[in-house]
Amino acid sequence: MVQAIRAITQVMGDGIKEAKPSEIINRDIVRKSILSTSEIFKGDVFTDKNVGIKRTDKGSSPTKYWDLIGKNSDRNYRKG
Repeated sequence: MVQAIRAITQVMGDGIKEAKPSEIINRDIVRKSILSTSEIFKGDVFTDKNVGIKRTDKGSSPTKYWDLIGKNSDRNYRKG
């Protein structure tokens, strides 16, 4: 029973979430970013019609998507 408890404790880990070396190599390839799906002009409102999330190494983190939607653009953006 003691061995089983120690095995379970080891499998649970230390609770710290960090990327493994094999994940770091692929991070830039699989990372998703916010980008424009059409031209956006200064003053336009960001919507789900002109902003999307795709795999690319450019753009902002997708965690900021809902903070962006509904706000006005402060500059022009080309598609992509």
